[in-house]
Amino acid sequence: MLVLLQRKLRFLKTHLKEKKMTKSAIIALYGVLLIFSCTGNQNKADQKIEPVVKWKLVKEIPLGSIAPIGIAAHGNYLWLSDVDNNRVIKIDLDGKIIESFEDFQRPMHIAIQDNKLYISEYTSDSLKFLEDGKVSTYTLKEKPDAIAGV
Repeated sequence: MLVLLQRKLRFLKTHLKEKKMTKSAIIALYGVLLIFSCTGNQNKADQKIEPVVKWKLVKEIPLGSIAPIGIAAHGNYLWLSDVDNNRVIKIDLDGKIIESFEDFQRPMHIAIQDNKLYISEYTSDSLKFLEDGKVSTYTLKEKPDAIAGV
């Protein structure tokens, strides 16, 4: 296949010189041919692609009126950012609310590390963290435009 692509490239170079095409058009064609030549002689029918992780639905947890955007697993509990109700909640694996922290301004994505939960607030453009039942605000040096991830 590579030999065929090389022949086509020589033909295109000759043809482009006759038509007085620009250098950028020639470079673009080289790039396209290079991309297609990288596929090599692989027979895709013979390839077996095994997923790294096989996902399996183990259990469905009823959430009722909870509208989570962010989720973080911590032991046998899940932390959810309930954006519609402006709160962050901790639930068990049956969906029972264990803890609830109110008065967030559209809590988005969350992350947990070393028992500290990080929460990005979309409306206030701030990053908050929850540790030992207390919510604190992390002061950012720059003012982001709609912080949404941590």
